[in-house]
Amino acid sequence: MPKPIPVNRRSLIAAWAVLCLGGLAATAALNASPTRERQTEPRPERQSAHADCDARIAKLDKWMAVREQEDKESGDATLSAVQVDPEDVCHDAVAEHLDARR
Repeated sequence: MPKPIPVNRRSLIAAWAVLCLGGLAATAALNASPTRERQTEPRPERQSAHADCDARIAKLDKWMAVREQEDKESGDATLSAVQVDPEDVCHDAVAEHLDARR
């Protein structure tokens, strides 16, 4: 088995110091770059997941209202189940809305 190369403690500390100073210099250069100024400009509004959930809940309410109206007109009572994937980002919002509707 080959012998490991002996490393002087001073050279390890010097290498660590050089890497730290290089990191600080790179951070300072990135913070001073002109692209930093562009990042503070307001970004266009994107539709958030919450807005998407609200739209889905509104669509679900509309569908349920149509089903209830059809049941009243026909005189029959039908049971329908609404399933939402537990991995869906809107799962909690839809579940809370349906629980409040009961």
